[in-house]
Amino acid sequence: MDHYELFGEHPKTAVKPRKTPHHAVSKQREQSFVFHERLGPPLETCATPNPTSNMMALDKVVAQRFALPLWERAYHVKGRISINARRKHLFVGGDFFAPSTRKKHETRHHNTYQKGLAVFRSYFGNRVVLDQVLWLTHTHQDFYFHTYHDLMTQVVLADELGISKDVPIVVDDSWADLPHAKLFLKSDLLCDRQIVRLKPDETLVCKSLYMLQPQHFCRRLLDRVASCFEEERPDKDFSDRLVLIRDKATLLSRSCAGMQDLVQALEAQGFSVLDPALLTMPQQKWVFARASHIVAENGSALTNIVHRGAGDLRIDALMASRFPSTTFQSLSKIYGFDYRAHVLPSTEQGKHVQSELTPDVMKNILKQANQNIRKYA
Repeated sequence: MDHYELFGEHPKTAVKPRKTPHHAVSKQREQSFVFHERLGPPLETCATPNPTSNMMALDKVVAQRFALPLWERAYHVKGRISINARRKHLFVGGDFFAPSTRKKHETRHHNTYQKGLAVFRSYFGNRVVLDQVLWLTHTHQDFYFHTYHDLMTQVVLADELGISKDVPIVVDDSWADLPHAKLFLKSDLLCDRQIVRLKPDETLVCKSLYMLQPQHFCRRLLDRVASCFEEERPDKDFSDRLVLIRDKATLLSRSCAGMQDLVQALEAQGFSVLDPALLTMPQQKWVFARASHIVAENGSALTNIVHRGAGDLRIDALMASRFPSTTFQSLSKIYGFDYRAHVLPSTEQGKHVQSELTPDVMKNILKQANQNIRKYA
């Protein structure tokens, strides 16, 4: 593991860093350096065209994604730092600061700045003053998948890099009230760390800031997150073959014509109908850890496939053509699951997206369901 400063000599074994951002050093001599940078080897690609489920284009995207080197970086920023919770904008010495494209995307929208230095924690006015912090944030952090994949993996990486547990972790106050966030805050990942909840009208002021950028779709990190809380058996029994349905709130924005017919047909073949929103996260973990075949509209509930770990799993995902995504295909790839995306014709009216289950897709899914009955019998 190579550790080096952005402004110093670089060992031959280290990956050559990018050019120093012009705004990384101001008149006050603020410093920013990469204290950890690792370039992982490309993952083995496996793109198998599957015309029956419209996956050829998606396979190509996933193959290209995993053919690229996997970066993992950790930044340590020093200086007169201020962060506004609502706008997620980071300033060092009065200059906008974004050490990577990813962080720039997450902090690009607004501008705010307040000066301040402190060596102790105190609250006064609308400022939260700390000595040093680990900033835990993501553009889409309210979604279950991004909490799992983009926030909690940062905590795992912090442990691996030996960042002291005395360093407070700063989170958005609104995120900390979400049900899945509350579970993680009580888990062994965060229970022994000091958590500072930054309210929308507050500005964080500090002089030392850690910003972590874990590898995307890194099984090492995801397995650690998956193990941070125990599973719990639900009161109702579920088959190892599941068809997932959406809660009423989600149906207001996304729906699939013909989905109810597919659900009834699969239920007749022994599938259990599951609305994940009706189960706690520990109960969802118990159910997904034993799944062998999942049929679902593409959505955040599929994040739970990380709990399957090792084992055979077939996933048939119904995907609206207006919103093609390779997120869960990529997640399935690192676990070796058989993922098939069935891209459905869709229309968009205002904020509502309506997709249509075609006869061919329904036939292919029911055919695979019959094959899996014999496979897992």
